[in-house]
Amino acid sequence: MRGRKPKPTRLRVIEGNRGKRPINKDEPKVPALTGAAAPAFLDPIARQEWTRQSKELIPLGFVGEVDLGVLAAYCDAWGDFVRSSEKLQKTGDLIVVK
Repeated sequence: MRGRKPKPTRLRVIEGNRGKRPINKDEPKVPALTGAAAPAFLDPIARQEWTRQSKELIPLGFVGEVDLGVLAAYCDAWGDFVRSSEKLQKTGDLIVVK
């Protein structure tokens, strides 16, 4: 075992490089996005979450082209969660007894 996985350089720089270890200048970099439109299949709640998350994550360089599918899946799941929560608040908890 090699020990703990090293933190990505970008994250170390943001946190202030507390260990004062040298920064790896040869670390592979994900091509930066300048913005990404929400996928058409997202409903309005999921689109709102897409806008909120992408506004925060893309400028920091934490989301690359390869991550857009994961972000879309998260936003879709968030929309499902919000709709389910709203429905439960209106109808009350559902308890099934067998």
